[in-house]
Amino acid sequence: MHFPPQSGVVWLSRVAVLLACVGGCVRGASAQQQGSQEQTSQRQRNAPASEVSAARLEDKYPQIEVRRALPQPPSVRYPALQKSAPARIVLPRLDAQPYIEEDERQSKNGERRIRGGVMREVKMSPAKDGEWIEVEPGTKVWRLEIQSPGAHGLRLHLANVGLASGSQLFIYEGENKGNAEMFTVPNVPRTKEIFSSPTIAETVTVELVQKIGEQAPADTFDIVGVGHLYRGSNDPSTIVPAGACNLDASCYPDWDHTGDSVGRTDYISGQFIYYCSGALINNNSGDFSPMFLTAAHCGIDSTTAASVHILWKYKTNACNGQEMFGSSSSGARFLATSAGSDSTLLEITGSLPQGLTWAGWSIGAPPVGSAITGIHHPETSYRRISFGNTLSDDPSFAQYHQVRFSGGTTEPGSSGSPLFNDQHLIIGELWGGTASCTNPSGSAYYGKLSVSYPHFVDAQGNNYLEKGLPDDRFGDITSRENAPLIQSGTLDNLILRYNHDDWFRLGALQDRYRVTFRFVPFQQYIGAEIYRNQEPTPLLTNTNVYDLPTFVVPPGNDTYYVRFFLRGVINRQLYGIQYALDLPLPPFVTYRTASQPTSVNDYFYGGILQSNGSTGTYWFEYSPGRDLTNMQVSPHQPYDANPIGVLISYVPPEPFQENSDYTFRVVASDGTNTVRSNAITFHTISGSLLVSSASVDFPDTRIGTTSSSMVTLTNTSHASGLIFYSPLNYPYSPFASTADCPTTLPPDSSCHFTVTFTPQFPSRMNGGFSIQTSAGNTNVLVSGAGFGAQTNFSVYSADFPHVLVGTNSAMMVTLFSTGTEGLNTAGIGLSAPFSETNDCPAVLAPGASCHLWVTVTPNVAGETRAMMYVVPGTFPLRLYLQAFDIQLNNPRPSRSHRGTENAISPGKSAAYHVQVVPSVPLNATATIACGGLPAGVSCQVQPSIVNLSGGPVDVNVIVSAEKSAGQQGRAIRLRGRGPQEQKSFDVTVNASVGNAVRSLKIPVTLTQ
Repeated sequence: MHFPPQSGVVWLSRVAVLLACVGGCVRGASAQQQGSQEQTSQRQRNAPASEVSAARLEDKYPQIEVRRALPQPPSVRYPALQKSAPARIVLPRLDAQPYIEEDERQSKNGERRIRGGVMREVKMSPAKDGEWIEVEPGTKVWRLEIQSPGAHGLRLHLANVGLASGSQLFIYEGENKGNAEMFTVPNVPRTKEIFSSPTIAETVTVELVQKIGEQAPADTFDIVGVGHLYRGSNDPSTIVPAGACNLDASCYPDWDHTGDSVGRTDYISGQFIYYCSGALINNNSGDFSPMFLTAAHCGIDSTTAASVHILWKYKTNACNGQEMFGSSSSGARFLATSAGSDSTLLEITGSLPQGLTWAGWSIGAPPVGSAITGIHHPETSYRRISFGNTLSDDPSFAQYHQVRFSGGTTEPGSSGSPLFNDQHLIIGELWGGTASCTNPSGSAYYGKLSVSYPHFVDAQGNNYLEKGLPDDRFGDITSRENAPLIQSGTLDNLILRYNHDDWFRLGALQDRYRVTFRFVPFQQYIGAEIYRNQEPTPLLTNTNVYDLPTFVVPPGNDTYYVRFFLRGVINRQLYGIQYALDLPLPPFVTYRTASQPTSVNDYFYGGILQSNGSTGTYWFEYSPGRDLTNMQVSPHQPYDANPIGVLISYVPPEPFQENSDYTFRVVASDGTNTVRSNAITFHTISGSLLVSSASVDFPDTRIGTTSSSMVTLTNTSHASGLIFYSPLNYPYSPFASTADCPTTLPPDSSCHFTVTFTPQFPSRMNGGFSIQTSAGNTNVLVSGAGFGAQTNFSVYSADFPHVLVGTNSAMMVTLFSTGTEGLNTAGIGLSAPFSETNDCPAVLAPGASCHLWVTVTPNVAGETRAMMYVVPGTFPLRLYLQAFDIQLNNPRPSRSHRGTENAISPGKSAAYHVQVVPSVPLNATATIACGGLPAGVSCQVQPSIVNLSGGPVDVNVIVSAEKSAGQQGRAIRLRGRGPQEQKSFDVTVNASVGNAVRSLKIPVTLTQ
């Protein structure tokens, strides 16, 4: 960043003075560098205050370990998704250099914000992009990968988000699935918009898990924006480094905890992504409300707050050491602003990480010359600190603290950062000034908190810095006495705060009722307990799990309560609950196995015990033969009352007998009733397996071609055959195999697997397979690298949803050469009904692009799919056509208005039934009209507009004759025989869908 020359410091105009970056660069010891220890004593709750001390949640709320992990993205959970890469949309490459140059010019002209990204307008949705895969019965997954080449990070903007109750939406960066963001019904904002956290790569993946058959609402969302970050923290060519006079905050440990209140924020405003600084600020109620103080000129308001993302503890690991990124929070809500002091107060709606400080504050006026400290993120970089003193108020800016730094400075990106007094209390936030590393004697201006304070109030006049944030719609329900009665169902948008529990009354429940609570979504930081009457000890708790265990109500006329509370280090949490209350049924179990023991030393594994929800115990019965003589072989075990199923396993008390039959059952009892599962019978053999190679590394292979390798399997047993259960289980698509192995491999015999590698991308791929046999499982690793020409298209698929037979439709697609070699375009070609023309050269250089015009001219109705490959085996363009045709048929008269069949007297009408038949159901409407009539005859169609989504539709064509149309009682005869003198004409019925028209002619006779 270049600042104006400072040969002789002069005041700039008020417009240009406030550069959002101020400071000097003298590194000298000063009194405020010593700092005082932070005051953490809690002030008396709700007492009016002119200052509030800082606080750290860990000092007041001990952490409780929570062991259960959050749900993983579907690409981790389901093997079906590991066989191939997700569908990908590659956006055209963005030239960021003009933006970088413009940023430098604007900074010199007084721009106080830092711009770091461009929002790219897109229109993607599960309805037309990506791919759907059924991963297991009853569950399917939609997924899409989006790439913006050259980006240093991406942010997505999703609009019109509507999820079904059982659906889960995941957004994550490339292969970094462990940091995936998950969205379900309760945590989708009421605005139906989602702004994802920024990635640090040029790709982002979106995955949607959907339960097939889930009732309305259906899953809907549109990806309307892709934020392309062109500032990269690890790429000096894209950023202006912070000035050399900045002081590393890690060199001043007395200020470390205070610094843990400061965050770097990025947010979306208009078409761009900007950066500022700000601080987490405490309030007088002691409830750790997550409020964030920043500058108003940063541009975060009620329309942009939802896109706020805050990076915490972005600092070095030691004094002048290596920078390290901390955790982050996503989402905010605009609370209040003070234009006079350039301040804005936000509520952070996303979860806060551990170890933050809620900074204290003061609205007192510091004497002139008082020591002050600023903590900030200059040029979006890691945490810096600045020391100085207050000056006399500038009359032109009386609502601001004027300071001069004796060590350090602030720069663009520091806007909104806090100014602390010598007691580590916030007294203002950065507005702007003339100071810089090249102008150490310049002044910095911070908006006075004393000016902002009266404006930080809610609609009821409550001051946020005094009382914190309000509770949810139930109000104060922090005691059993105030617990509201709830019915079974779903409650969402509930709020838990530090030291503010939520109590709900379940009422008097009948004997044997089953009570179930589930959090939506999963909540690892919320404790839950069920109490009976006024008993001080809970009957149930969810310690170290998310949901309360299912509870069956014992006999008695009692009232039950549920208490939710925060546990672990967290201050405020949005949550929802599903409360189910029903009567249990007698126990019933079914049992199926995923892995039967077949070798003499094997064990019984992977069985699923399915119950109807009753509680009780289960155990195994087995027989050494087919006689089902009961024999208990394991102690009774309690089973979870879970209708979905419980994974269990059985290890036999002694080895199985070779070449023997065994039969198993599972027995379940609730103490009154006992049931037995279906029987499972298997035969045991012995055997051992030798694999010629535990890994296969293919040579570099050209994209679209195939390399192969052979693996030999040998049964080294001299007595028993070797049974193959599941020969291969591939997690990646470039690898495949064929085998000549029989189902049972005889002793001392061998067979072969031929493993192939057909790369689709110019990159290295790793995979493997498991050979599952009666002698155990053996894993073989496979790997290989592809090279050569590779393609990407500007769209994942060219969809022609509704094209009339005999007409044509065209779409332009951009082709990108993304491989390691030039792309030979001679192979572009399509079969009917698709065709294409292009402006591509014979060889498209790596990194270059050209255009294809894909045209479709269907000759039959129905759905047609095709793939267009420029190079065989590489990234294809998927083509989809939904051709349609419309028929008009079955014209028949509906009635007569005179004695003769089908005749119309003058002044009368007759009607035909005509059927409009689409070849496929269409989400479209057809306009029906008629014409071709002589003078004196009119025609109407009822209805004139029909919806074709349900298939054939009947319409009435009504033909009328005016009284003047006949002479001496002349009639119009529509059908049948009439007098010899007659006049014939056709009534033409047209059905129009867009520009497509189909017609039907009905002959009509006008007779004397």
